[in-house]
Amino acid sequence: MSMKTMELPGMSETGSVKTEFLGWGDGLIARAADWLVQTYGEELGSVLVAVPGARAGRVLSEELARRASPDAATPRILTPGSMTDEVLDLEGVIAGRLARTMVWEHALRALDPKVRQRIISRDPSVFGAWVRLSENLRTLHGELATEGLDFSDVLGFDFGLENMGERSRWEALALAQEGYRTALVDMGLADPHDARWAALKAGKTNPEVQLVLVGVADPNRLVRSVVKALGERVTALIFAPEEMSEGFDEVGGVLTSFWKERELPISLSQWHVADKPVDQAERAIELISELDGVHTAEEITIGVCSDEIAPYLDRCLAAEKVRARHGAGKPVAEASVVRLLDATARFLERPRFSILANLLRHPDLESRVAERSELGEMDAAICLDSYYNEHLPDVVDGTWIEGGAGSIEQATASLHESLMEILGEIGEVIPRKLSEWTGPIRGFLERVYAGVMLHPDNESERVLISALSSVSDALAEIDALGAKLGERKVRAHEALELISWRVSTASVPPAPAKLGEPTIELLGWLELLLDDSSALIITGWNEGSVPESIQGHPFLPEVLRKALKIATNDDRQARDAYSASALSHRSRVSFISGRRSAEGEPKLPSRLAFHCSEDECIERTKFWLLDHGGGRATPSSEAIPE
Repeated sequence: MSMKTMELPGMSETGSVKTEFLGWGDGLIARAADWLVQTYGEELGSVLVAVPGARAGRVLSEELARRASPDAATPRILTPGSMTDEVLDLEGVIAGRLARTMVWEHALRALDPKVRQRIISRDPSVFGAWVRLSENLRTLHGELATEGLDFSDVLGFDFGLENMGERSRWEALALAQEGYRTALVDMGLADPHDARWAALKAGKTNPEVQLVLVGVADPNRLVRSVVKALGERVTALIFAPEEMSEGFDEVGGVLTSFWKERELPISLSQWHVADKPVDQAERAIELISELDGVHTAEEITIGVCSDEIAPYLDRCLAAEKVRARHGAGKPVAEASVVRLLDATARFLERPRFSILANLLRHPDLESRVAERSELGEMDAAICLDSYYNEHLPDVVDGTWIEGGAGSIEQATASLHESLMEILGEIGEVIPRKLSEWTGPIRGFLERVYAGVMLHPDNESERVLISALSSVSDALAEIDALGAKLGERKVRAHEALELISWRVSTASVPPAPAKLGEPTIELLGWLELLLDDSSALIITGWNEGSVPESIQGHPFLPEVLRKALKIATNDDRQARDAYSASALSHRSRVSFISGRRSAEGEPKLPSRLAFHCSEDECIERTKFWLLDHGGGRATPSSEAIPE
């Protein structure tokens, strides 16, 4: 088996990346801020800083503001992915995510049907399914491209005679990728991943940039290559003592061979076992109470390694009159405007009475429809329920049972008529060019939200403001698709589904803490290493959550990932073992593992709990099997992770 190695001219001529070990324990971000100010002083504004996540960047910016002189400029703080675009001089017009997905759809449709069958056995029947398939391939392209690989490179893997179907699939994928790139060129666009590698190979890097990596423990190959190209102009700040230097590579990334099975200094006094998610939440509150008020709410962080625990934490903290501030923010997909788009699309696709009744109950739409309708003193929801109970309607086609003035029948017909007026042109069933739907969709949203006063201080309205902005951006992206992509004819519900899908991955940052309102931050596992709280309580410390299991792309099984040398479950285990080791050195940290899910399904503790000597492993196994107030576990081979 042979794999293509990306050759980057000039990289061997650069100097070595400098590394600084800042130790571990409390206040890691504060240590990084101290180092930056002491090292660069008044020149701090000329430095580019890369941190693992946006929240760490915000905290670092605050720490620098406290330390730097009032006249000093602040550095640009970016995530590693954004950093590459700041360092590299990219050529061409970079295609946005939506445009790239649509180009993938174009490339797939352009394939010979027999070739396309090697990728997917049967063509999607609706536009939305084509988009999901195209997005799937866009994601696959992006994952491999950040590692400097094409689909054709996968063909160097020895699939064996029993897996020739998989090889045939990758041959077809390579043809689709070739068509994707050709179509981009024809449209005057460039793929961002390809543009980055092209700039790197051409040596087009910012000649003056000084780069500092702050705790970037698992950089992908593109980030590594950019860092190596800059060489001595880069300093990697590593959160570990210098005697652990053999556990890190030349750019500060963790070495899987060093950390994967390393013993972790987590004591039994730091580990707690609870039963269900609600018990984990209650145990977290107990641990906070045991702090005896030494720390304010703002000095405490709760780690949430499993999403199913978050609602219980919200409830338990609210009972203590403490606000839970979710560091990850709120998904735009949960905003009322996105739910409105989804409900409207469902009705336009399948105009059934039950779907109509659900749409008319949407809080943003209900009052708008009611004020246009002839309801009198009747409630819209009661009216719809009564009509259904009386007549059992199914398909909604504008034909209604006749009734006298003030009747349920007349009111229901009026509700439907008012809805169709608000829908306007998107209520039409005739397909249009995708680019021709943006105006009607804007008109629909204006009729729903025109004149509505939204206040950022109100949480739901703050989320709605951000979501409306995201929807507006998605509509602008469709406007910018150009003739070749925007001429695809779709129905209104398909256009709405496309917009809803486009904004689904966005999130609304959490609202800042309010003066006088006790607030505890809830963070995901990956954000905890650079958390700056005085006390940390980690919930959901269970197998499957920590270490994070790579579900991966369906076309990229673990054996293929290992052959391609891209992130595997072993790499994730090593990264999380390093993080757990660093966290265990904090002065106040607790790890909570749950025995069962909310539905009662048995769960295992994180395998990292058993990264210890054989004698200690036996003690920890006994500890896991003890009755911790939620019932004694039954000893079995399933209770002990390998």
